[in-house]
Amino acid sequence: MARRDRRPPRRHGGPFLALLTAALLSLVGLAGPAAAVTPRPTDYRSSVQSIEPSAPITVRVIGGDTLLDLRAEPGHEVVVAGYGGEPYLRVQRDGTTQVNTRSPAVSLNRTRDANISGSSGDGGSVGDQPDWQTTGHDGRLVWHDHRIHTQDGAAFTGELAWSVPLTVDDVAVTIDGRLVRVDPPSPLPYLAVGAVVAVLTWLAGRLRARLVAAIALIVASALATATGAIEWLSLPGSVARNAGVFLLPLVAGLVAGLGLVLRRRTPTLVALLASVSLLSGWLAFRWSILTRSVLISDLAPVIDRVALAAVLGAVVAAAGLTVQWAGTPVDPAAPVTRGRDRPSAPAPPAPSPHAAG
Repeated sequence: MARRDRRPPRRHGGPFLALLTAALLSLVGLAGPAAAVTPRPTDYRSSVQSIEPSAPITVRVIGGDTLLDLRAEPGHEVVVAGYGGEPYLRVQRDGTTQVNTRSPAVSLNRTRDANISGSSGDGGSVGDQPDWQTTGHDGRLVWHDHRIHTQDGAAFTGELAWSVPLTVDDVAVTIDGRLVRVDPPSPLPYLAVGAVVAVLTWLAGRLRARLVAAIALIVASALATATGAIEWLSLPGSVARNAGVFLLPLVAGLVAGLGLVLRRRTPTLVALLASVSLLSGWLAFRWSILTRSVLISDLAPVIDRVALAAVLGAVVAAAGLTVQWAGTPVDPAAPVTRGRDRPSAPAPPAPSPHAAG
């Protein structure tokens, strides 16, 4: 009589990890609720040249040419003018920050390519009575302003002077700045770094492909998480920030850790490939730091680019090692563990009836 197979049905984590990968990859491109224009790497740098007359405020540009960041000293009132001269943003003497919801600039600043020549927007017009809505209490204003960047990047070749009018304690003040185009870097030196990392990782994993692939993915995930978190923290909390820049590699590292400790062949393979997929999504989203000159992160651009190149090399090598390991036949003579993907040793032949004599 045939022996009943009492083994429980297989429960691999493949579908769950696939869904988790898809969900986390969807984080890329999602923005926060505060600002509609998210800073991205660019080849344009806008900078504040002067504030005339001198006023108790500090102003800087964030994201190359994307955002203006204004901080007012306590006890002073600041009102930023919109594109038609209407009051747009305000800092009160106690540090309360407000936006005039009737200013056309509110809707115009939601996209980078808006036409600011009109006198009205979706929410109101220049002549409307201001409707102030409180946004914070830290005396800081961060907003996208079309006056600090060009609307036609293809036609811009030299420099562009810009100005933003405002009042400080009822005194007219002008922020003057300059926009320049910065030549993009060559990605070749950084791709060479990635190639070296890939070759060294591949050589190290020739004999222990699964182990080295998992370790390479864990190290790459840690490096990607650190650089992504620094970029995320480099932007103010009121700006649309993409948490995927550090969440994707963080989960990739955890999944790679599963691939390191699991003993079953199929779940291990799924975990390693899921980690590769998550890190590949992270690389695709941040790829522009290799080809753009002005970056977002507070890290030195060279360090940021070298880190991305190292992650790229590790992921490429880990993917190759994982495929190599997946195609390696399992030794039937190896000890049978809980991994039910490993074939069982053949059963000994039944004794012959004639052997009893």
